[in-house]
Amino acid sequence: MGDGALQEAFDDALERIVADLDDATKDPKAARRISATVTFQPDGNGNLTIGVECNATLPKRRPWRSVGFIDRDGIHQLRNTQEELPLGDNVSPLRAGGTEK
Repeated sequence: MGDGALQEAFDDALERIVADLDDATKDPKAARRISATVTFQPDGNGNLTIGVECNATLPKRRPWRSVGFIDRDGIHQLRNTQEELPLGDNVSPLRAGGTEK
C-alpha cells in the first residue's frame, strides 16, 4: 500500500522498538506496540487520498536515582562501577561490629 509506504513506516517503528529494548532505563518486561493507521479521505469528486502511518508506543523511562555525598568541594555522585572510593585515603576500614580499626 502506498508504494511500500506502509511497510517502510512499519520497519521504522520496529527499529525504534528494537533500539528501545536495549535501553537500560526502561522496564525490560514492559510491552511495546506498533499501531498502523490507514486513512481514506474522499475529496468529493470520486477520488480518495490514502494516508498510512505506523506509530511505536514505548514504555516510559524509569526514574533515575543515584547515591552521592556533599562536602566542601561540592556534590559528588557515587557510581556502581566506581573502582576507587571517592574519599581516597580519608576512608578507614571497619571491623566487624562497625567500629574503626
